[in-house]
Amino acid sequence: MSVCGFTGYRFSKLPYKREETHPDCISLKNALREEIANLLAHGTRHFICGGAQGVDTFAAEIILSFLAAYPDIYLEIAVPYVEQAQHWRQEDQLRYHRILEASQRITYVQIAKTNRAMQHRNQYIVDHADHMIAVYDGKPGGTKNTIAYAKKMNKPLIVFSPSGVRRIENA
Repeated sequence: MSVCGFTGYRFSKLPYKREETHPDCISLKNALREEIANLLAHGTRHFICGGAQGVDTFAAEIILSFLAAYPDIYLEIAVPYVEQAQHWRQEDQLRYHRILEASQRITYVQIAKTNRAMQHRNQYIVDHADHMIAVYDGKPGGTKNTIAYAKKMNKPLIVFSPSGVRRIENA
C-alpha cells in the first residue's frame, strides 16, 4: 500500500495566517482535497501528517472527511514530542485532540522537546512515506528542509503554493 506524507507551513508562515475563509486558503484546501481524492481513487490509504497547526491540520481534517467513503483510510499523526500542544490556544488544542482521537495511529517521534524534535518528526514522515505532498513557496525553515530531504531520499513530490497552485517536483 502506498503511503503519502505531508509537510507545510504553520499558520504563522501562511500569507493569510489563521484566516481560513480567505480565498487563497479555501483554494489551498480545495486543491489538497482534490489531490487526496485522486490518491484515494488510485489506492493510497495510509497518510502521515505532522500534527502541527496549519497545513498539517488542514490535511488531516481533509483526510478524515473521506472516512465515510473510504473506511480503510489509515491516518497516522507523527507528533514531534508528547507535549507539543501544551502552550497552544485552547481552540487549537481542541482541534488537535479531535484529530488525534480520530486518527488510526499516533506516533510520538520523541518523548521530550529538543531543538531537533521537529526535524526528527519531518525525517520520520519522509522516511515512512512513498511520496510527499508539500505546501511551500520558498520560505526558509522546516518545510524547505523537509523538501530537500525528500528529494535526497528520491521521494516523488507534489508541491502546492499557499494559494493552491500545484506543481510536481522530481525527487
